[in-house]
Amino acid sequence: MGPLPKRDEEGKQQEASLIASIPPTLGRPEWSQSVDFVSLNGRSSSAGRCLGEFQDMAHCLRKASSSSEKLLTLQRLCETLQDGGHDAAERACAAGTVEVSLGLLRACEGGAPLLVRTVEALWYMADDYESCLKIVDLNGHQLLCQLAREHGQDNPDAAGGIFRLLAETLYTEPRSSRLWGDALDANLLVAAVNWAVQQAGCSDPGCSTTLGFVCDVAALWLQRVPDKEAAKPLISIVPQLLKIMAFRLDDVLLLQHGFRLLWAFAHKSTEWPEALRQPTISALQQLRVLVEARPSAAPNAIHYNAMALQAICGLAPCAAAQTSLGLDSMD
Repeated sequence: MGPLPKRDEEGKQQEASLIASIPPTLGRPEWSQSVDFVSLNGRSSSAGRCLGEFQDMAHCLRKASSSSEKLLTLQRLCETLQDGGHDAAERACAAGTVEVSLGLLRACEGGAPLLVRTVEALWYMADDYESCLKIVDLNGHQLLCQLAREHGQDNPDAAGGIFRLLAETLYTEPRSSRLWGDALDANLLVAAVNWAVQQAGCSDPGCSTTLGFVCDVAALWLQRVPDKEAAKPLISIVPQLLKIMAFRLDDVLLLQHGFRLLWAFAHKSTEWPEALRQPTISALQQLRVLVEARPSAAPNAIHYNAMALQAICGLAPCAAAQTSLGLDSMD
């Protein structure tokens, strides 16, 4: 196979530069307050212009012939949404950008950079119940789960973005939805925890973690999935999850949803192997001491720690935890 044509080479370099500019943080930025002046009829004086701007971007995304053009438009869309706050998100939704973005994901053209940027744009737009419901109505969650299966293992940025978005929008999915037993299952969640654990266990202090978002989604799934047997594969993640939580005591999101996941899993179960149950009880007790000792204790994390401990003790008669068991024994 010969060298790439110059145009293709330049296109790939441009895509790389675009994807490199995606903010590394997975936390939602503070929305800027709207500075629009309100006219006599109660509408923003710049509402029409802003709506038109988003309509133009939606049109560009539909008609763009190359992934580089789409990436440029998506970058502009993300920047506009980040700067514009809730008003911008509403106008973007009204302009049809949610539908267009999901269409891009379904086409799956442009590879990983386009996937990551499109998911990011959807996350900015999904900032209230109506926008999240739009994703539900368009079967967006099934699509996101499919993309997580296909790209999650090889692309940490894609996996992180998808689960960050799911943690924001999945609560609007009806309890009766088939998603809970089909598109989203224990095998995908176990795989996602393994991907996220590898990232969370990074020794670099600046290494970001998506494990908190995965735990959030997994805990919700456990509360919605009707079949108790479906949850059993999750038992394999308990030891490594506890170890990473002990390693990442500064990650409040992970602590809260990690403890919440353990509570939901124990609540869904009828029994655990005693060789796992006792070390987990001891580890939870030790983690509570460590969390409470930190300068800024996380009250939600402490609350879910207590709930998890109570639920796991209730799986069987709770004998006193052996002092030799705990975080060091979770291998």
